[in-house]
Amino acid sequence: MPVSLPTEIFLMIIKDVSSPHDLLHLRPINKVFCAAATPRAFRIVGATNRRDSALGLASLLQSDVVCHVREVVYLDDAADEKGNKVDTADRAHSTPSDVGYGLAVEEPLVEAFSLAASVPGITTLRFIFPPVFSLDDPDPDFDHLNSNVYAPLHLQHAILNTIGGAAPHLRVLTLTNVAPVEHELYQSPALHRTLSSLTHLRFSIAFQPPSQLAMPRMRRTSLNFWRSINQHVLRNLVDVVSLAVLSDQKILHLQFAFDTTYHRLKYLTLRNVAMIGTGGETGEDRFVRLHGETLEWIDTKYRGGGNVRWVRHTHADPQDESEYEIPPSMAQASGS
Repeated sequence: MPVSLPTEIFLMIIKDVSSPHDLLHLRPINKVFCAAATPRAFRIVGATNRRDSALGLASLLQSDVVCHVREVVYLDDAADEKGNKVDTADRAHSTPSDVGYGLAVEEPLVEAFSLAASVPGITTLRFIFPPVFSLDDPDPDFDHLNSNVYAPLHLQHAILNTIGGAAPHLRVLTLTNVAPVEHELYQSPALHRTLSSLTHLRFSIAFQPPSQLAMPRMRRTSLNFWRSINQHVLRNLVDVVSLAVLSDQKILHLQFAFDTTYHRLKYLTLRNVAMIGTGGETGEDRFVRLHGETLEWIDTKYRGGGNVRWVRHTHADPQDESEYEIPPSMAQASGS
């Protein structure tokens, strides 16, 4: 004779289960488990650069469980969750057209993320691309965007193009290992509308190997890319609360776009991206002066020195300078 347990017991069991895989296995047990496990099991969904994975995500986003989805993730097979490079030897056991960066993978991925961008309940998109993009080509006229050698870059741009279709519900966007190549997608008014609704943006760059950065053409390419990001991305973040811009390589002679005032910004993180000051005022000091009413902290690190960390106590009165904690690194940088 089956034992009937109180609903509260079932809910206590579900509460202690965190693995989406385990939650999926609990759903068929009974109606109580199904009702309690389903929202958590499908809260975060995603796909890799494998055709079956992309098709599965597209199918899920057209099913009844889509109402529970809050976050959608793209994780490239060549990267881990943090964007670090991983071994892709297991690809040898897959059909070439079913995994990688060709059209057989690109088309269902674009369909899936176009769907994700249009689902009202989805508030977070995370894209984790491969950590290295090879652009080491001596011929400046080489059409790298239409070459199979550069298919990862083409796939990245195709996926990023879907962001412009996101409705105003999108709040959090993470772009990990973006290739520093200028592209028209960054000038899209649709993308600008999406950016204007964000409250959190994390934007990290995958640079070419140093040997490629030494090439004058590659330096120009990277500089043009950053100018485009400055003008078309950073200046459209009108509602941003948390902003992180990260690079593995020093970006030299780049004026970060802080002529824009972010009226809600609390947290700023920079890695190897310099804020250049004017008129004897450091970039960090100027930024604090412009954003003092909302800013809680700045954390910047620049390869070769120039680290700055500024923190305002959470109980601070913006008009009372005694409540501000200025670390030695910032004091030295400002000449005080």
